Amino acid sequence: MFVSVHTRTYQNLEFKALDLRFVLQGSHPSNTPVLHIDIDDQSLSTIGRWPWPRRYHAMLTDILSECGARMMLWDVLFTEEFKDNLQEDRDFSVAIKKSGCTYLPFYFV
Repeated sequence: MFVSVHTRTYQNLEFKALDLRFVLQGSHPSNTPVLHIDIDDQSLSTIGRWPWPRRYHAMLTDILSECGARMMLWDVLFTEEFKDNLQEDRDFSVAIKKSGCTYLPFYFV
């Protein structure tokens, strides 16, 4: 019980810190050929807090690919499988491969 409460508390603090970071960061003007998609309050109220189901990432990857995106970069570390629905991980993986231009960040441990 203690571990799960501690973990949830830590995760909630992490989410709040991330939210604050984006608020302080503000918006930046973008270059015309560059499309920057941000998570806004309406998205959060519609889809829910992070982590979003991977089907949303797969859909957006497919849509941007169909619209002719030449490069997509997800500024998100997908460090764990989406345990609620592993099919969503597979669908996102297929969308990434199909686009041929999607890049994910990584880090070394």
